[in-house]
Amino acid sequence: MNDKTKSGFEDRHARLIKLFNSYKDAKKENSVKAKEIFKDFADCLERHMRWEEKVLFPILRKDKNTAHDSLIDLIRTEHIKILAYLKDLQEKIDKNLALEKEEERLILYLIQHEELEDEVIHPTIIKLIKNKEVKEDIFDSIDDI
Repeated sequence: MNDKTKSGFEDRHARLIKLFNSYKDAKKENSVKAKEIFKDFADCLERHMRWEEKVLFPILRKDKNTAHDSLIDLIRTEHIKILAYLKDLQEKIDKNLALEKEEERLILYLIQHEELEDEVIHPTIIKLIKNKEVKEDIFDSIDDI
């Protein structure tokens, strides 16, 4: 796997985890700031999932491998669950409710999701992409989504 491309995928996941941890830290001292950070986290996560679906999934589909169709279905199902977790958590944050259980559920699910992507999806994508410029462009395209 190209180290720069692998790093590009890992950097996006690390940024999401950093935002979530910033939210958790902020909520101890400033609930208004914590709400803002969570909103940033949720927006970034949603944009990341849209990017995967609009940029990465078509790369898998072009290969016409039925195993890739199963991967796409699995990741899409996980995205739907993550969006539901985000919505549930956002509603509770807006109401200033206790959130430890929901936060833990979300972060554990995100970690499992990230492992699947890092171990299966991203290596597959990298093998399918032949052109170096395309690899770099896939990361630039997240800003357009």
